[in-house]
Amino acid sequence: MGFKARECLRKITKDRKLDPKEWDTCNLEEKRTILQSLVQEIGYNGKAGILEILLNNKKKAYKFEVHKDELKHHPVPPRHQPMETVPQLRQNLLLAHQIDSLIAEGKAKDLKQVAGWLNLSHVRICQIMGMLFLSPEIQEEILLSKNTKLFEIPEYKVNEIAKELSWIKQKQIWQDIS
Repeated sequence: MGFKARECLRKITKDRKLDPKEWDTCNLEEKRTILQSLVQEIGYNGKAGILEILLNNKKKAYKFEVHKDELKHHPVPPRHQPMETVPQLRQNLLLAHQIDSLIAEGKAKDLKQVAGWLNLSHVRICQIMGMLFLSPEIQEEILLSKNTKLFEIPEYKVNEIAKELSWIKQKQIWQDIS
């Protein structure tokens, strides 16, 4: 939250945690926790130059006239990235199996519907689903292997393997790249 927005917040709440002396001693996570305890929503209308703050304990939104140059943007780092240690190939294969299950169970009508849910193109969903054409041995290796080489294998090479109809030939190509 930029200086100007914080000043506006101080005008509508008397929380001592917003006092500059205390605020400046907090790390980013502590500041985020403080703001989440106080603020339900913050919005900014750039055309009108209106900053709107809705507190958690109030039903009324407070409006302030603020020029956008007075606001400072602080990108918020993600809280956690649980998949950062999982190879992308594994993530995609797991997703393909999940999508396949959704369709088989009748929870999704087709790939186009799933693509809309995931905000991905139909072509991208088809690429991911193509991983299901890999031999069971290759799928098992992608899903269960601790081989760090999985992080280095480009998806386009796996897509080429999946186009091969013979599982024996797939296995030979897989061994060359893994």
